[in-house]
Amino acid sequence: MTSSTGAIRATAAIAAVALITSCGVPTGPDSFEEIPDQEVPNRLADTTTTTTTTTTTTTTLPDAPATTLAATTTVVPTQIVEVFFLSRGELRPIELAAQSPVVDTELILLLEQGPVGPSAALLDNQIEEGLIIDTVAQDGILTINLDEEIFDDISRQDDQREAIGQIVLTFLLGLRGVGQALFTFNGSDQNVSVPTGNALFTNQPVSVDDYASMRVDVGPALADDESDTEPVGGPTSTAPTNTAVTTTSTGSL
Repeated sequence: MTSSTGAIRATAAIAAVALITSCGVPTGPDSFEEIPDQEVPNRLADTTTTTTTTTTTTTTLPDAPATTLAATTTVVPTQIVEVFFLSRGELRPIELAAQSPVVDTELILLLEQGPVGPSAALLDNQIEEGLIIDTVAQDGILTINLDEEIFDDISRQDDQREAIGQIVLTFLLGLRGVGQALFTFNGSDQNVSVPTGNALFTNQPVSVDDYASMRVDVGPALADDESDTEPVGGPTSTAPTNTAVTTTSTGSL
């Protein structure tokens, strides 16, 4: 049975070779022939071109809303204080505006800057910058600390009396809760003697009454300045008034 199958396969192979040979199909590398491009149908010979397309997407963000700074108003309460200066050796007040409530540092600055207003050129000032170092209030008594060297530079006794009078009236009438004053030098805890309005010296607390003889509240600053009349003196009004300070900032950020 096996021999018969092998014989059949061999006979089929020989028949296939004979068929190929009888059809004339070329074989081997010499059997291929190049066909010209123009004879190739359906543009099969055309060069293949690859095209790449790039798509750019632009995203536009909406404009940020402009920020406008609104006007702001700060209300600073102020009050009128009497600051005392000198007219021919007499103590005369000038009414000036100060931030409310009034503090000692502001009164020091007002004394140091000197008189202002229509009578400024006609008034004198014995308070040098740095003379008043600071103050401390306790039990209704205001201790005023002075620079000893600057005070000693006020050579005349009358000038020293005028300086002390300016300080006493300005501070005791301008600050709340105090009615008497003591003086020290350079932060010492020892009271120093100061002249009163009657030219007497004391190291005890002094009051406004001790300088009443030097105080002038009504009338012109000087005899030849009849048009310049200062307000009536007395205890300074502590009723504050409001001063509006407006800061305006507008525009876009």
